Amino acid sequence: MRSCNSEPVAARWMNRFNAPVVSVLITGMIVFVSGCRRSVENEVVLCATVDQEIAAPMMGAFYRAQEGVITPKARFGIDASDIDAFVDEVTGMTDGFHADLIWSDDIFLMTELARRGVLKSHAWKTEATFPDGMKATDGTWRAMAATARVLIVNTDLLTEKAQYPRSVDDLTDVTWKGKCGIANPTRGAMAIHAGIIASQKGNAADDWFKQVSDNAVVVKRDAEVATAVAKGTLAWGLTSSSDAVAEQDASSPIAVVFPDQSPDKPGTVRIPNAVGIVASAQHPVAAARLADYLVSPTVEERLAMSDASQIPISPIATYTPRVLTGEIVRWSMVDFDAAAKAFDAIQPSLEKNFTLPRSEIAEQ
Repeated sequence: MRSCNSEPVAARWMNRFNAPVVSVLITGMIVFVSGCRRSVENEVVLCATVDQEIAAPMMGAFYRAQEGVITPKARFGIDASDIDAFVDEVTGMTDGFHADLIWSDDIFLMTELARRGVLKSHAWKTEATFPDGMKATDGTWRAMAATARVLIVNTDLLTEKAQYPRSVDDLTDVTWKGKCGIANPTRGAMAIHAGIIASQKGNAADDWFKQVSDNAVVVKRDAEVATAVAKGTLAWGLTSSSDAVAEQDASSPIAVVFPDQSPDKPGTVRIPNAVGIVASAQHPVAAARLADYLVSPTVEERLAMSDASQIPISPIATYTPRVLTGEIVRWSMVDFDAAAKAFDAIQPSLEKNFTLPRSEIAEQ
């Protein structure tokens, strides 16, 4: 008979968060979780595609909030580039690890998992003013703590605010040819943004991206866009707010512009984290408790205080991340299911227009 016991291994570094009992599964520190259901749900297993330093403190906080009744275990930084392998891993088809819920910073991954039936519906607790589109219509996932898609400007090169770009569409303006930058839109957060842009522009998307590829400097990652602007290699670029705020924290000569705020534009895009409960969860009650905790304003505020300065989705979260400088930002309303489908449709064209050297592609 298979035993229901598991052998937790605590990561020493978690002592910094006063949560020594939280079991952490990382490379070289693996907890093998059995496939049988416990009669008493005193543990919950999380699969997180986000980094350990982001998610682990939240696990410790959850343990303390539950007064030790439920012990969270987790694998962090899971690679989801191969969706079939990812599904096998989280559902116990590979090494016996079986996740109860998933926390991902890839919203397209969550929409695909929902489509495949990997996630179950949950009655998420949301306020009446919770933003449209930030929760699956069937309850399979809920968004939390986002990064914004912003324009980062070198203030040594563009000394007056009147010179600043104001829209993502400025990437196609020949005035900025060779002076603005964008990350490869076939991967990472820029790929999600590309899907959103494609869903907004419809049949004009192919031509728009072709103009961008001809006009802008294309690098591998958002962080490289931010670095190039900070160094003055580029006058400005499109990047993630977390990468922009890192340059602010480093006292680089940059300014952050939240684009597309004029009435004729769609607003600034937010790319959220999302949480969903696995349909075959072995600890469904504990999973629901952890899921509700992770999407709570308390956790969003903790993430807003983090180095990444993430932006709360909940309208009742009171802490303002430092990336927001007091200005009121009009956010774009996004249908992430439609955006994911739009990305699938335009991906072949993006691969053609935004080709990187093979050595660089291999590094991503």
